[in-house]
Amino acid sequence: MESGEHEKKLWDSYNSQEEFYILITRQNKEDNRFFKASLCKGLLYKHILEESVFEVSPMYENAIDWKITKCLFHGIQLLLPIAYKEFKHKKYTPRDTLKVWVTNYDSLLKSVFIAEKEPEPKHMDVIMLFSDRLGSQILKYAYIFNDFNFNYSVLDYQKNVLTLGIAHLMLKCRTTPNHLVLQEVRELPENFTEKFNDKIFPLERGITFVYEKEKGRYDELAVASGVGMEDMLVYIQTQMRLSQIQAPEYDPLKKWQQIIEHQIQTNSYTQVSYQSYTQKNHQYTFKTTDPKIEKIESAIETKVDGFVGEKAVQRIGKVIGGVDKTNKEICIEFKPLGVEFPQEVEFPQEGFLFLRTDYIAPLERQKKALERFNKNEIVNQDLKRFLLDPKIIFYTPLGIRLEKFYNQQLTKNQKEIVLKALNEKNIFLIQGPPGAGKTTVIKEIVFQILNASHFAKVCIISQQNIAVDNVLNGLQQQGIKSIVRIGNEDKVQYENIKPYVLENWWSSYKEKIEKKIKQNSINATKNARLHHYMNKWHECIKDKDFRDIDNDIKQLLISQHQVLGATCVGLAVKHLGIELMEFDVTIIDETGRATAPEILIPALRTKKLILIGDHNQLPPSIDRHLLEQLESDNIQNLDAIDRQLLEESFFENLYKHIPESNKAMLNEQFRMPASIGSLVSQLFYKEKLKNGVIKNTSQFYDPKNIIRWINVEGEHKLEKTSSYNKDQVQKIIELLEQINRSLNQRKIRKTIGIITPYNAQKRRLRSEVEKCGFKNFDELKIDTVDAFQGEEADIIIYSTVKTYGNLSFLLDSKRLNVAISRAKENLIFVGKKSFFENLRSDEKNIFSAILQVCR
Repeated sequence: MESGEHEKKLWDSYNSQEEFYILITRQNKEDNRFFKASLCKGLLYKHILEESVFEVSPMYENAIDWKITKCLFHGIQLLLPIAYKEFKHKKYTPRDTLKVWVTNYDSLLKSVFIAEKEPEPKHMDVIMLFSDRLGSQILKYAYIFNDFNFNYSVLDYQKNVLTLGIAHLMLKCRTTPNHLVLQEVRELPENFTEKFNDKIFPLERGITFVYEKEKGRYDELAVASGVGMEDMLVYIQTQMRLSQIQAPEYDPLKKWQQIIEHQIQTNSYTQVSYQSYTQKNHQYTFKTTDPKIEKIESAIETKVDGFVGEKAVQRIGKVIGGVDKTNKEICIEFKPLGVEFPQEVEFPQEGFLFLRTDYIAPLERQKKALERFNKNEIVNQDLKRFLLDPKIIFYTPLGIRLEKFYNQQLTKNQKEIVLKALNEKNIFLIQGPPGAGKTTVIKEIVFQILNASHFAKVCIISQQNIAVDNVLNGLQQQGIKSIVRIGNEDKVQYENIKPYVLENWWSSYKEKIEKKIKQNSINATKNARLHHYMNKWHECIKDKDFRDIDNDIKQLLISQHQVLGATCVGLAVKHLGIELMEFDVTIIDETGRATAPEILIPALRTKKLILIGDHNQLPPSIDRHLLEQLESDNIQNLDAIDRQLLEESFFENLYKHIPESNKAMLNEQFRMPASIGSLVSQLFYKEKLKNGVIKNTSQFYDPKNIIRWINVEGEHKLEKTSSYNKDQVQKIIELLEQINRSLNQRKIRKTIGIITPYNAQKRRLRSEVEKCGFKNFDELKIDTVDAFQGEEADIIIYSTVKTYGNLSFLLDSKRLNVAISRAKENLIFVGKKSFFENLRSDEKNIFSAILQVCR
């Protein structure tokens, strides 16, 4: 046996009856009939064979290679690359212990690479049969085939003939269902790999050479590796196809970068004139009559720039309490941290404020995502190619088979989609029409992922907070507790999710540490070292907000959770320390409402992307001023095609061009009664959307008239750029009173949604409803169509408002789809019937079909 302290210690730990592993390390120099063996390497090889986890200790060295961490296992040096560390920038001490797997090794275990993360599934070596004719060449080049530093590359694959390269050699072989058959070995020209470098890619498999006459002894292995052969050939065909793809002529993401840079430049500061100011300590209140303040939604800081006499004055301050539009004033605090602001500084009595809004913060995050995308800072490089050109996407099966579905109520269609989405390696799109069970499908996908691996990390993203919380709420109710929610607590929709909001979780975590310290203080003498470190850790964090701690520690703490929920832009908040995290799967809901840069923020950090949306509902909200500037050609290097880029959602473009294998539509709806569901299917889904469960209408407000039109003749009026109709407002109030009385008599309660396309009408409706005090409604929400996507109500009342003029906004099929499909029981239109019946329009008159159903 090999000598040494570690070998002796391990030998002493075995009892005489215990089996142990050894690894032959070298031949005895004095007598070649004998060999030296290592117990320590034998134990390491046992872990390799079992693919099991074991513990190692990091080595401490003065000269640290930040790309590699050296570790020790019973005296054997192992190498941990930065890419396989759980936390890339964590600094280890010799007292640490790490749980690792072996990823690569040579035959004598002189070079062993390990991973702290769960490694990708190991690929079985492919069998390569060789004949007597080629036996001598196999022996001649054995030093290359067995060298850990050389990897096989694919040079070509045509008509079942695979050409591989390794070092300076080329191997030509024939493919069969279970193995490869070697046909030729020869040396490559010196400049071959340089000439074809962009077409060559790694095989990502090992090869075991087997003499063809010994094939029978490997039959069992050959059958097992048949699956590996099939996967390998799919991989080769995929990579060859990608290597032949030309870069698309039109790069939409580069155009998006220009658009966002323009928005940041034009929206960074808004110039507002002021006529006077007053001062109290560090706060200055500026009076203004500038009409531009009406358009400012929020402001976070301002710059004052001017002259008092010949003296230049420039200060940047914080806006206190936002812009006071009622009193037409802006309060600003000029007090840099740690600097006493001189009281005698004067500002010009009349001048300009330059207000910086928080509108650009999300834009800056999106710009950063686009820059990282262009620099190839993306976890899955295939995703980059696919997102740039969806026509090249194709199905890459993972061979997953599900033992069971956790939700026994899933329909056949939902089960098929769950299985297809799980089986695709890179990207899968799901179209989710209204009420078709998107949240149900997302929850099932997450359950299956977490069940398959306890190490899996899933990111749940949406453009809207409500969509994120719907999923997290369902997961939490089913017992999944390893959740963290990124975002503000006041935007979280469910009480049971609020404890998982990052700041709340952080407070709870600190309390747990404090409680454990008190509990362990009794046994402090037994666990003195542990008690010491717990106290030290508690001292470090007890008075700190989460944003104030070190980024590596933030990442360490957040990554302990298996499920992370956030909005697209919320995920990119820098101070949270999640920008370096990687996810196994990212699921983005309501993708149809997200722009390409918003989708890129989570896409950069994931191995696999599942996008769920509906391009037949509302597209992303685009700044109206930006569209106006595009219309008048006021933006350099942008043209009409870029307007289409803004108006068509990124999801819609992907869904149009992606192959059928990588997309699916949920084709049953469960929200609306059959008559409304059929209308929605006819108008917006080419009758592909079926009605699921047939609803019992006996408890509906109006069981006999599920869809109804109330005629109101009064003309609409204009208010700036919006419209309102006071007669329709009055009719809706009368209708609500009637519904309230009916519900009261029947002792039932309902939720009501009043939808209108115009803000002016919304304001009048809200004002009148507030005066009434209805008591039999569980909820009464009044809003525009854009605010209602993702919502639902028992009774939907739709105020059309318009009675003359242009109706392109009203006839927008996506807005109408959202408005109609919110109803769970009754749908009531309020408007001038004759106007819509006699409508002449270049667009399809959807209202004529609605009126036919209402008759």
